[in-house]
Amino acid sequence: MSSTTQTFSPKSTAMPMAGTNQPFTANNAGSNNGSLTNGLLAVGGGEILVQGGLPISAVIPSIQSITLVVDSGPVYTATLNVVGACPSGSFDNAMQFTDQSGDTYSLRVYSSTVQTHTVSYNSSGPNITTITWDI
Repeated sequence: MSSTTQTFSPKSTAMPMAGTNQPFTANNAGSNNGSLTNGLLAVGGGEILVQGGLPISAVIPSIQSITLVVDSGPVYTATLNVVGACPSGSFDNAMQFTDQSGDTYSLRVYSSTVQTHTVSYNSSGPNITTITWDI
């Protein structure tokens, strides 16, 4: 009788270092579709920054905050926290986040009730460089 052993690797023990956010350029701020480019949402860097000091709520409709933190669980290295809702009368708010390694992560917000939405992921370059939305 033969046996098979499976080995599962936990997430890397090298945690991303806390970084410093850099302000994003808002393209089509306040509209139903647009992007945030030329900035950096760093792991542990706090709230997202937008050039001109715009609050994120003035850029992406019905979104109140976006942060990126070290994931404390055994599987993922980073977690995006998005506080907000889908604008009333809309089907959803489809958001995409691209990190420094070029990977893109999607989040669809359907609820019109403000709540925290999360996206957890593994990446060798977890800091976010581009965000797009389409309502």
